[in-house]
Amino acid sequence: MGTSPFGGPTLNALSKQTLAVYTAPPRPKGRGHHVQKSCIHDTADSLSLPVFTPVNLKNIDTQQHLESLKPDVIIVVAYGCILPQAVLDIPTYGCINIHGSLLPRWRGAAPIQRAIQYGDQDIGVTIMTMDAGLDSGPILMQSSIPLDPNATTATMMETLSYMGKDALLRVLDNIDTIVPEQQNSFLLTYAHKIQKEESILDPMESVYILQRKINAFTPWPGTQYRDLKILTSTVMAGVLGKIGQFVHSSDCPLGLQCVDGILNIHQIQMPSKKPMGAKEFVNGHPNIFKSLVYD
Repeated sequence: MGTSPFGGPTLNALSKQTLAVYTAPPRPKGRGHHVQKSCIHDTADSLSLPVFTPVNLKNIDTQQHLESLKPDVIIVVAYGCILPQAVLDIPTYGCINIHGSLLPRWRGAAPIQRAIQYGDQDIGVTIMTMDAGLDSGPILMQSSIPLDPNATTATMMETLSYMGKDALLRVLDNIDTIVPEQQNSFLLTYAHKIQKEESILDPMESVYILQRKINAFTPWPGTQYRDLKILTSTVMAGVLGKIGQFVHSSDCPLGLQCVDGILNIHQIQMPSKKPMGAKEFVNGHPNIFKSLVYD
């Protein structure tokens, strides 16, 4: 059961043992609102696996059909659909989830984004047996790596998707001997769903906080200053202008002066335009350094 690309490596690895794939129904996407299948649906089609797309798993007929498959285990990876207790009770070995954090830190919808945003030292995946709570089930295995300060959600999503697949395979190979470990609720933190209003950059905040936001919130919802979306950047020390002003130097074609340093912008995007490099943007907007001063 999965919907996002995060579950792709796992589905490919388990394709020969998979009875069925459950994923979100096809939905309109993009400017043309063309109905598209989820990437997991496309992967399952390419593997000639049967696919089911219920709106939810509360329907009795849906539950009975799932039970008729007699699964040994249900693997859940970024599915986006709540599993009722009746579904959790179906498989012999329960429902096993790959979660993109080191639980109990960052339970919830955006664990990778929040780990990057708050500058965690380590990042990783947890293989857990699902219960009726939110990412609260007992831990079967964890795998972690140091979190690079320049890591982005896009790069970490791919890295952790393969780490999750590898850890899950080890769990399945030892499913009869692994002793589940209860989560320590005193270490609990929640990775709340990202709200679009969080994407606004305030140069009165530390440049390091802004840089982590950019790494965490790109591609969605993106980060922006006024009507400009900042896609990639690095941090520079120094003062080249007033707080909130766009600045430049020999090694910084386009920077945003912040309270404790400069956000050196490498890629930027105007509304309804394609992304462009900083030099290209400055060449087309030479007056940018005289405008958009923080007030």
